[in-house]
Amino acid sequence: MRIYPTELTPALRDALSIMLWDSAGIAEALRLEGHEIPQKAEDEQAHALHWCIGLVLEHGDNWREVGAKRLIAIAASETAKAEPENP
Repeated sequence: MRIYPTELTPALRDALSIMLWDSAGIAEALRLEGHEIPQKAEDEQAHALHWCIGLVLEHGDNWREVGAKRLIAIAASETAKAEPENP
């Protein structure tokens, strides 16, 4: 089990500062990955922040890089699914 820090680290502050309009895109990507997230702004923000905090706890200062790579991989997977197969 991960332990939540008692001090507000720069990486944690960064993750907790994600704005509502940015969290919607993260939530949409997480839905594509199979997460069940209600279509309410507060739910989207909560899920996105939860996901980002998990990245901070696992990857520290590199959380944004790891998260961006994962979101890019989700988008690439969805793009590949949408492309017609070559005969």
